[in-house]
Amino acid sequence: MSELKTNKISTNDQNNVALDNALGLKSYTTAQRDALTSVAGDVIYNTTDATPQFYNGSSWTDLGNTSITVTYLVAAGGGGGGAGYDPAGGGAGGYQTSATSLLKNTNYSVSIGGGGPGTSSDSISGSSGNNTSFDTITNIGGGGGGSYPGGGPGTAGGSGGSGGGGTRDSSPGTGISGQGNSGGSGTSNIGGGGGGATGSGGTPYTYSQGAGAGSTITGLSVTRATGGEGRYYNSGTATNAAANTGDGGMGSSVGNTGGNGGSGIVILRYADTLSITVGAGLTAGSETAVGTNEKYIEITAGTGTVSWS
Repeated sequence: MSELKTNKISTNDQNNVALDNALGLKSYTTAQRDALTSVAGDVIYNTTDATPQFYNGSSWTDLGNTSITVTYLVAAGGGGGGAGYDPAGGGAGGYQTSATSLLKNTNYSVSIGGGGPGTSSDSISGSSGNNTSFDTITNIGGGGGGSYPGGGPGTAGGSGGSGGGGTRDSSPGTGISGQGNSGGSGTSNIGGGGGGATGSGGTPYTYSQGAGAGSTITGLSVTRATGGEGRYYNSGTATNAAANTGDGGMGSSVGNTGGNGGSGIVILRYADTLSITVGAGLTAGSETAVGTNEKYIEITAGTGTVSWS
């Protein structure tokens, strides 16, 4: 049982209890704190973090203002490309970038989605990409590109963060507002391009895929979440989208396999006075200095949590 020990307690003329000396909280390192059997309302001084903390019933939280600003880029996996006579491109994975206010010493979930495989069948659309999430932000994987067998009918482009392209007699997939755009329509012997983060998929004969979005979150301008290219049926094999781009896969000609969509990514940028902890299950690079008094980290695979101290 806890005990309160004091030499003197007095009251002032406002009837408030006053202590003559500073109140000294019991001190623990983080390891010692985590070994405690705690209940909601317990308060300690954490000597590792040099801050007072309270237990809220499930985790320890710093007292006072512990909010931090984190700029994020979240891209989901791109959709796979179609195949056949009207091989459509896969849609880009959903894409968002902004800043958010978070708390120190609090776990935030991260999950990186893989790209959707391209199809080897001219009667099956490419597969959709997988979702990527950070905290409350969840971006949806891109839709797969449509395919067209000789004599038809074609398969539709899949919907997702951005939609996959359609064929001559099938519709393109739709995108999600704030994450991406719709795929392009196809025509005889050419599939529509997949939608991208900032533009819809191309119209027939232009080969254009939906435009991606450029970001300088890492200090360099990099474009991600570009739609996959729709192609003529006799234009050869497809190229897989690069990993951690969220790009859609390219369509492929008869007898070949559509390109795979690129896997997703989460990039986090924050003050260089902070230190991030990347939990088990996630694959990440090193913290890298960028801009003025900031740094960033790229998380490229897995599912787990991150926190800052």
